[in-house]
Amino acid sequence: MSCDLSFSHLLSFVGKQIVVSESFNQSTRGVLKVVDPETCTCIVVTESAIRFIPRPSIIRITEQSETDPALTASSVLFDTRISSVESVQQSAESLDKRKNTVLHVLGQNRLPFEKSHDRILVLGCVEIHPPYGPESCYSANEIVLRKIRSLLS
Repeated sequence: MSCDLSFSHLLSFVGKQIVVSESFNQSTRGVLKVVDPETCTCIVVTESAIRFIPRPSIIRITEQSETDPALTASSVLFDTRISSVESVQQSAESLDKRKNTVLHVLGQNRLPFEKSHDRILVLGCVEIHPPYGPESCYSANEIVLRKIRSLLS
C-alpha cells in the first residue's frame, strides 16, 4: 500500500495529534510540531519526550480520532519552552540594538568612549552597563553623570 509522505502532505498534520507507523513495527503517538522542508524529518512531541522521526523510517501517518489531554498538555509545555527560548533571543537582539544606539549617540556628541565586553566607559568616568539606559549609568562625578543620563533619555 502506497502512502503519500510528501512535505505538503506531512505539513497538513502539523499541530494535530497523530500516530506515526515506523519501520520495525514501532509506532509513535504524539503531536506533530515541525516538518523539516528539506529532509521531511518530523518532530513529534509525545507524553514524555520529543522524537525526531526521519522520513525514511515513516511507513504511515494518521490523525488520531480522539484527542488525548496528556498529549495536549505536553504540546503546550513544548510551545512554552520554545517561546521562552525565542524571547531570550529577542531580548539579546534588542539589548544589542540598544547598545549600538547608545554608541551612536555618544559618537554623534563626540564623546570619547571605550567598549569592554558588555560595558561602555564614557569620558573615563561614566560606566554604562546593560540594558544601556539612563538608569544603567554609574559615576562618582554627578555633573557628568547627569549629562550622560540626559543624552540617553
